[in-house]
Amino acid sequence: MAANIAFDSSEFQKWIKQWKAVFITRIALLPSVTLEAKHLHKYFLQKASNEQTCSSDHGHISDRIPILCRYNEKLRNEINAIHKRKKPSWRNASTDTWRDSPFAVAKLFMQPSGYVDTFSFDGIDFNGLRAFIYNCGRFTLIVENLSDEARKYVNKIRHMPAVCLSALTDQATVECIDSMDAVLNDPSFDGDPEVLEARKQLDELKTVIAEPNADILKYIIEDIAIRGVQEITELASAEEDEWSENRSEIKGAIEKLGGILMSSLEEQGGSAIYDIKATFENALAQLDSSIDNPKKIIIETTEEGIPKLTATGQSERLEIEEATLRGYRELEETRTTGS
Repeated sequence: MAANIAFDSSEFQKWIKQWKAVFITRIALLPSVTLEAKHLHKYFLQKASNEQTCSSDHGHISDRIPILCRYNEKLRNEINAIHKRKKPSWRNASTDTWRDSPFAVAKLFMQPSGYVDTFSFDGIDFNGLRAFIYNCGRFTLIVENLSDEARKYVNKIRHMPAVCLSALTDQATVECIDSMDAVLNDPSFDGDPEVLEARKQLDELKTVIAEPNADILKYIIEDIAIRGVQEITELASAEEDEWSENRSEIKGAIEKLGGILMSSLEEQGGSAIYDIKATFENALAQLDSSIDNPKKIIIETTEEGIPKLTATGQSERLEIEEATLRGYRELEETRTTGS
């Protein structure tokens, strides 16, 4: 994933422009997503209002393992029932945060890694917001699908510029901006002043040069670091023996990205470079943490699979027993007929 593309090249400009479109859209979505998270949290609390409230940490949570607390078990069951894909990310927020934090509950509707140490929507990237929109059931089906289409553009530009040149054409850049605008054009966001301003900025972005200012570059590093953590987690969960082969490549890409982005700020003064450097170092720390804890990820994944494995085993045993019984009956019938 090496990248030698110059930050003042046409491709880099298109890359920054697409990231700016993502940045603008994310900011515009924050108020609506935050409000819907509060409404969803209130709904869950009402569903559990007949139980004695509890703010204890009940440890590892899964879809099936009983919780020794009627209140949190009620919340768990309601969250699982509402989640449109029936796969809440339980490790994103412990039960001691569920009662008092709408954001903690909202994280259960996001990807299962990258957000454990994030404590407000301000630290959530576009794809995290999109996952909440997609999974929580409080937005229209149209905006769910539009946001999922927009996610595909984000995933393309999450690689180093030199690696995603096919996504850095003029046409691809306009399509990326249009996909973001389509999300904000949904009736769900009618009248939101942040959305109206964002759509104006997206329209202007098509014809202007996007300057790589510190805020945009910090967001790019943070976003790509989150995806790096998610990729490492996915690899550790799926390939216990092979995941380490890819971790160095993922971390190396972030290191090269930091160098390129910091070099683009050399003319803007020391404070901007200092902010980017701090963001970059924090991103590397997040990656190191995910690299250092693969066993925990694998163990949690295995625990989730135990009930499914048990159920499958029971099902297969019953099928064998039924087949054996059928065979026995057929044999008896044959003997009876033959006699």
